[in-house]
Amino acid sequence: QAAGSRRQAAGSRRQAAGDRRDAIGHLPLAPGDRSDRRNTRKNHDRVQGTVTSPRGRHSYNRPMHDVDQANPIDRAVATPVLLKAEALYFRYPQRDLFAGWSALIGPGVTLVRGDESSGKTTLLRLLSGVLAADRGHLQANGVVLDEQPAAYRQQVFWADPRSDLHDQVVAADYLESQRRLYARFDEQRLATLVEGFALAPHLDKPLYMLSTGSKRKVWLAAAFAAGATITLLDEPFAGLDKGSVGFVLEQLAWAAADTQRAWVVADHGAPANVPLAAVIALGV
Repeated sequence: QAAGSRRQAAGSRRQAAGDRRDAIGHLPLAPGDRSDRRNTRKNHDRVQGTVTSPRGRHSYNRPMHDVDQANPIDRAVATPVLLKAEALYFRYPQRDLFAGWSALIGPGVTLVRGDESSGKTTLLRLLSGVLAADRGHLQANGVVLDEQPAAYRQQVFWADPRSDLHDQVVAADYLESQRRLYARFDEQRLATLVEGFALAPHLDKPLYMLSTGSKRKVWLAAAFAAGATITLLDEPFAGLDKGSVGFVLEQLAWAAADTQRAWVVADHGAPANVPLAAVIALGV
């Protein structure tokens, strides 16, 4: 009886540890992760269901939110590919960052996860087309970057939250410029986002006058209203108050159910209670 009690207590502790991991949005390792990590370490490329590399496609069983999913490979193949990265190479003077990196990204929310300096922001900049890869090809919604760079960028929303490029622009004018750029920009949704982020008092101010958090809210409002086929979000919770964090989580939960658009979120961990279509882990 004493041994049974000890086993029951140990099981309760393991369950509690799992609950804590789930509460903070971390993704527990599933069987197969460690072996597949060896397959992908060189290229820093791990995607749910399929992993692509110069050596071919490897499978690994890591369904993110549907633990009863029997064959995630079948679902990955059936899902439309909205963003295709093929054999990307990029290096900084001090080190190689991506060597033959490839991925197929479909609808819903894909998490790019990694520690500091693992290449999350650089990857988003490469996927947006604003940073040129040394080699490789990118295709968004059937549009090839090398062949139609302007048309490609109209398929992809990207705003660097650290940039001061638009600091002299009034917030309302910045949002208007995004409306002109993206054909499916949703003005009704923008009104909801302005209200949700409490941006109305700031719309007549130049961006340089806004706090870091308010400036990021303007960028997020544009991102969620743009209607772009692919939206790239870099650490979307940084600098936000608690209420705005909750509001962003609501928008991401809505995005997760979108079957026509892809949302690529770069952060240190998974957003809480947001179903993920895939995870790309860098620096593992």
